[in-house]
Amino acid sequence: MADHKILKQELGEKLEWNKARIDFLAKFIIALIQVRTVNFSEIANVLIGKAKEESNYKRIIRFFKYFEVGYKEIAELIVKLIGVNKPWVIAMDRTEWGYGSAWINIRGMNEQFTSCFLI
Repeated sequence: MADHKILKQELGEKLEWNKARIDFLAKFIIALIQVRTVNFSEIANVLIGKAKEESNYKRIIRFFKYFEVGYKEIAELIVKLIGVNKPWVIAMDRTEWGYGSAWINIRGMNEQFTSCFLI
């Protein structure tokens, strides 16, 4: 619970969202780390709070369905949280995978941070 409060405070200082969204995001990030999967059902099972798993699941779905999270805002948040100093070294990459009859293009941009890359 202490982790949730610390993360909530950090997110609140860096994001201009309403308090309920910041609270949810902090709980979601902690649950995501705990279960080590992006499966919403498993995340809902460990989400902090008194709500039932089914209610948590619906809350997760509503958040991602109706709230648009800007990529620029998230990138700025990550930079602020990890304290990357300028100048930045940006690495770009593209890969293409065949999956059945479909082709999947993935483009990535990473910031080099002390000899490792953040994805």
